[in-house]
Amino acid sequence: MTERERQVLTLLGQGLANRLIARRLGIVERTAKAHVSSIVEKLGVSSRLEAGLMAHLHHKLLCPAGHCPEGHLTNDQ
Repeated sequence: MTERERQVLTLLGQGLANRLIARRLGIVERTAKAHVSSIVEKLGVSSRLEAGLMAHLHHKLLCPAGHCPEGHLTNDQ
């Protein structure tokens, strides 16, 4: 998984829509949607909801030592 896909997945774990993911990362919505599709495929899940749940459950693996996309709350906050 690319670093950008990891960032998208982290935001997906917060329940953000593609439009908000795109805005947060400074990309267009179509690109965010493509990243989400790629993530779903790479994780072998059937939906963005499942991918988001995985991200939420495994937050510490995605954001070690607080290295999260801007605006993301770490578990410590």
